[in-house]
Amino acid sequence: MVQIIDRIRAPFAADPRRPGSSDDSVATAFRAALAHAAPTPGPTPPADPLPRERPLPAPSPSPGPAPAQPGASAEEQALDSRIRAKLAGDPVALQAYERLWRISIFQDMQPEAAGQRIEILRQTLAAPARVSTGPAVDPQRLAGQHAPVLVLPQGEYNLPADPQAFIANSRWRQDRAFWPDREHGNNTNGDRDDDFTASDVAGAGSDDFLDLDNDARGRLGSADAPVFYQYDDTDGLPRLTYHVFYAYNDGPSVQNHEGDWERITIELNPVTLEPMAARYSAHGHSSVTAFHDLPKDARTGRPLVYVAGGSHANYASPGGHPTAVPFFHDHTATDRNGDGTIDAADGALRFDTGRTLRDVRAQDWYPSDGKGLRWGEIGELDATSGPHGPSPEKGAVG
Repeated sequence: MVQIIDRIRAPFAADPRRPGSSDDSVATAFRAALAHAAPTPGPTPPADPLPRERPLPAPSPSPGPAPAQPGASAEEQALDSRIRAKLAGDPVALQAYERLWRISIFQDMQPEAAGQRIEILRQTLAAPARVSTGPAVDPQRLAGQHAPVLVLPQGEYNLPADPQAFIANSRWRQDRAFWPDREHGNNTNGDRDDDFTASDVAGAGSDDFLDLDNDARGRLGSADAPVFYQYDDTDGLPRLTYHVFYAYNDGPSVQNHEGDWERITIELNPVTLEPMAARYSAHGHSSVTAFHDLPKDARTGRPLVYVAGGSHANYASPGGHPTAVPFFHDHTATDRNGDGTIDAADGALRFDTGRTLRDVRAQDWYPSDGKGLRWGEIGELDATSGPHGPSPEKGAVG
């Protein structure tokens, strides 16, 4: 079209006011050029005797069989198929169920855990799906339902302690390589001018530490000390973690230190929120036990945790347990009198963590980011230094 217009305009470009250059003349020339350039119309196509319908969209593929789970038995596969059929109309619950197969006992598919997996699948099939149809999760109520009962040996270092009391009896210092430690505050000298609070240490760096007054090591334990719970489901696998603090680690070897944080994590079924397994911390490592295999407290029905004397390592069974240090063992309270229970008559104390539960993230001393300071003096080795406590980087037992 542009070429046609240029051909029409060319004769009039030199003198647009010359004779014959009127708008009518230009219009006449434009129509003639268009008639010359238009293609000759072809024959009209015959009408389609039957109107064409729009093609129908392709049908959605019907749900196929449940994906095969590697290593699963025939019974596990059958239960898996029935659960998927039950949850087919609830995509949120179905997505939650998919996460179940990412939990350790399903990932490992160990033959000895087959019974537990089948029990969990049966419970999932029988229970109502709570993910999208039930009420919102109440972490505090959930934590209270499954709070473990600690079986502690008697002794001044074996009772849990309140972190606030630890802070009130410590100096706040900073470890500096090749230089003397720097002191940021002191709650032990009676001078209020350099006192510090739990909120102050929340922003402390990882090189900072609390140096406990040595005279306070054995007197901070209390039967009423708080225990701190943490609920996580950020990766789709709901977990409850219980953080227990002790003022001093007086273990079976030279690896002793001020401050000691121990953890117990309960793994929950992502569909029903029922407990499936427990992970116990011990000397920087962990052990996992199927929830139905855990010993339970006869009064509350909640899991028992056997705590080693001095080191506070957590175990699912009483007695002696080897450690990473050769020839050194942890020892928990045992049934000395053979009456079938471990209680005061056996030199043991039962500590119900459900009585004093608090949300760990709501504590003034909880770090705003990072891993926070160390709860105890820094020694020559990591094993002889106070540990880092609960933080955004230290939550569930791995």
